Amino acid sequence: MDRPQSPTPEEMMPRPAAIFLLAPIVAVGIVFVLYAYLFWHGYVGRSASGETVEMRFEGCAPSRDVVEARAVEMGLGSPRLEGGEGSRYTLTAVLPDEPEALSAIPETLATRGLMELHGGGEVLLTNADLVSSSVRLDITMSPTTLLVLTLDGAKTVAKHMNTYPDDRMDYFLDGEKIHDQSNRKPFSELELEIPPSAENDRARMGLAAHRGIIMGLPLPCEVSLLGVEVAEGMP
Repeated sequence: MDRPQSPTPEEMMPRPAAIFLLAPIVAVGIVFVLYAYLFWHGYVGRSASGETVEMRFEGCAPSRDVVEARAVEMGLGSPRLEGGEGSRYTLTAVLPDEPEALSAIPETLATRGLMELHGGGEVLLTNADLVSSSVRLDITMSPTTLLVLTLDGAKTVAKHMNTYPDDRMDYFLDGEKIHDQSNRKPFSELELEIPPSAENDRARMGLAAHRGIIMGLPLPCEVSLLGVEVAEGMP
């Protein structure tokens, strides 16, 4: 009986069609690279390379430091705060090169940002119970405003959810209800998330970032935006 012959080197060479077997593996790698790219640019954003503007505000003295801190947190270029007459002051900074930046950023800087979580007829959390607030993107690139709670704040929320499992909690921002969630929703670690409700992905990202800034750095008083002007003689 003839023994089976070993394949020749030529027969062992992969055929051209075999390249298609690698397509799923290559596709998965490409998808993860693209997600990493989108996550980085979506979370970090673009550098401030637009117009230099002067934003004029009016508010209490402590609000100056918060406005300046927000500008730094948002990554505005070369922010410089100058005092004006009485309660008026001016922030000069370079904005991102985006069409909506000229209106959206000054509005964010001047929004109060008082957050409350209500449940069972009482206030469970305020800004004082937050360690930080920021934007979180999931694997589908959907943004939410991420609230990281203090240990005491997390214990308060967990106790309420366990005591009233059939109720709901309501999120308020500057007196307006922006979200609610079931007490049966899993609550892990020290985090809560507020999904933004907007008409498209770009608007949802902007709203999530806006809320993350103002909740993490709330203003101590009402601040009025008096005007925004492009700084003459500056890039």
